[in-house]
Amino acid sequence: MAYICEDELLNIYNSLEPKFESLGIETEVALIRDYLLKVTLSEAGNTLGKLIIDYSPKKGSHKFRRDSDLSEAEFEQILSILGEQLPEKKTDGGHKPNKTGMVPGQGTPMEEVSERYRAYVDGSFIDGMVGYGAVVLDNDTIAAEISGCVDDPEAIGSRQVGGELQAVVEVLEWCKKNSISEIAIFYDFQNIEKWATGKYRTNTPMTQAYKQYIDECRVSITWVKVASHTGVKWNEHADMLAKNGARRLEQASLFDNGPSRALSGWIVYNGSLLTPKFLEQVEWFIRSAKAENIELKPYRNDELGAAIIDGNWHLVMDSGYERPDFVIFWDKDIYLARQLERMGLRLFNSARAIYACDDKLLTHQILAGNQILMPKTIASPLVYPKGRVDEGLFIDKIEKVMSYPVVVKEAYGSFGEQVYLARDREELLALRKRLILVPHLYQEYIKSSYGRDCRLQVVGDKVVAAMLRTSAGDFRANISAGGSMTSFMPPASFINLAIQSARLVRADFAGVDMLFDEDGSPILCEINSNAHMKNIYECTGVDVVEHIIRYIKGKLLEGV
Repeated sequence: MAYICEDELLNIYNSLEPKFESLGIETEVALIRDYLLKVTLSEAGNTLGKLIIDYSPKKGSHKFRRDSDLSEAEFEQILSILGEQLPEKKTDGGHKPNKTGMVPGQGTPMEEVSERYRAYVDGSFIDGMVGYGAVVLDNDTIAAEISGCVDDPEAIGSRQVGGELQAVVEVLEWCKKNSISEIAIFYDFQNIEKWATGKYRTNTPMTQAYKQYIDECRVSITWVKVASHTGVKWNEHADMLAKNGARRLEQASLFDNGPSRALSGWIVYNGSLLTPKFLEQVEWFIRSAKAENIELKPYRNDELGAAIIDGNWHLVMDSGYERPDFVIFWDKDIYLARQLERMGLRLFNSARAIYACDDKLLTHQILAGNQILMPKTIASPLVYPKGRVDEGLFIDKIEKVMSYPVVVKEAYGSFGEQVYLARDREELLALRKRLILVPHLYQEYIKSSYGRDCRLQVVGDKVVAAMLRTSAGDFRANISAGGSMTSFMPPASFINLAIQSARLVRADFAGVDMLFDEDGSPILCEINSNAHMKNIYECTGVDVVEHIIRYIKGKLLEGV
């Protein structure tokens, strides 16, 4: 028997599936009811959790929410992919938090907390790593900041829950060392208290060990429930410490006015491109990092031998290495990037973002369905070596969609190279035969933008620089192809498109190239995850590398 809104829910699901698939996220319908559908999301064989789609037949609209096994961080990223806004956050039972962040009817009321020492605890799960964090207050002064990574397999399997429990244990260990007999523990995951007090059954070795530890601990605990992610200062601080722990960062306090440990990072570049043009970029990053008290070590991709040994990830290097706080991945070696992420390292940009930008066809597939104006694009079908192909048959399909001239692009290319213009069927046929075994695509020629485009450099959620590129004798405007450049003040429509596009491919920073439509509105051309900075610096005077370094530093210290 069909459910009342089964067709509508499945139509919504079918429209979302390609977006997830293009980002490497697998989907499967887990449950369907009259007005609800649950979708299981997985990535690289790991289950992320379930996304819930609620459908209202009266309004003819739908909303998203997360199931209990999908973390808030993953949910926020998913909404970003779908172009949705976060729903108004409520706490357990639907209660909104009061000014103190307390949830009515849960835990000890804030005004009744009399303990001198208070601790805020939290856990985090990032890229397969579990972190714990806690800040201990003596009245309103920080007495201790606690942060670390949990290596226990069961804790990792339970995602951030293992970090939540470890944070409590670490706080109580701190109390023992400092002869503290009582403390108030503020938490946002209610099972912390329920398991400790026996109100919830402990049916796993991890929760049983936690309950036993609490029972045997002589420190008196007052449990205080706070609402998560509602701006409670010290709860957010504990969350930051937990995220640092998951990334194996040493503590770097936002509230400590004293000196903090210098961050350390790697910049990975390609070992086959050791020309001055490419090495200059690496040295530029190192100088800018040093100015921000960050030690940035350069590594060629062929120095970091990505290996799987005894079923685990390893780097085969000539000498030992210290784990960095972050990696600027200034290359397109996706296999290496993915391995570094699997080993728990934070990459800027991520492997997913680099892959999404490097493959021009994938870029357009990801952006499609988001009301972004792009040239008509047709992918060349996969052809196996020695296979028989009727090139003319496929050209017929191209001619049904677009007129001549036709732009032909290899899926992977930079600096305007591997981009061609076919003026008629004969030229198109010749190009197709030449590229038949190379991934490539066919695009609509935008006549109004002949020899003219613009690049907007996005860092975070801001456009920090922009330039106009022109060429009098070539349909491509790339500087490396002989074009010229001038500073450009982009209209709001260009800025919004650049930021939206970078966000959809999940890039921390990117060079977004746009063409001009007949009415002057922007047409998305491509996105560059590793856009070189020299030309835009010489044109505008804006040091984009400096912006990137400061962005990375801010992200790490905020624990985002």
